[in-house]
Amino acid sequence: MKCNRTLMEAFNAVKDALLACDAVKIKELYAVDYEDFGIRGEIADKNAILECFKPGGIAIEKFVSEDIRVEEIGAVGIIRGKGYIKGRYTNTFFEHKLLFTDIFIFRESRWQYYRSHSTEIQE
Repeated sequence: MKCNRTLMEAFNAVKDALLACDAVKIKELYAVDYEDFGIRGEIADKNAILECFKPGGIAIEKFVSEDIRVEEIGAVGIIRGKGYIKGRYTNTFFEHKLLFTDIFIFRESRWQYYRSHSTEIQE
């Protein structure tokens, strides 16, 4: 199994697309069956994420990740770490410190963003 992009490069491409609010790139990088399990227990699929990134939707001001741990188990890639995200969704501002687990799946000769789960870190 050989890919044109490493798992970490795929993770950074997703992060860059989110920071740029680039719905076209997000659509390309996310698996068709992507699901996000958010900090408040909500579940969002790829279409819901793309809807949020339409013009006037989410604008991310800052997105930092640290303490990253990367595992590859066959066609599954797992990235865990701490994150900080700050921005706006429509007229609501948000700021979160969180722990996250992102799962990528190697399909169609590339890493695709498959699942994400975040838990907010309480002060």
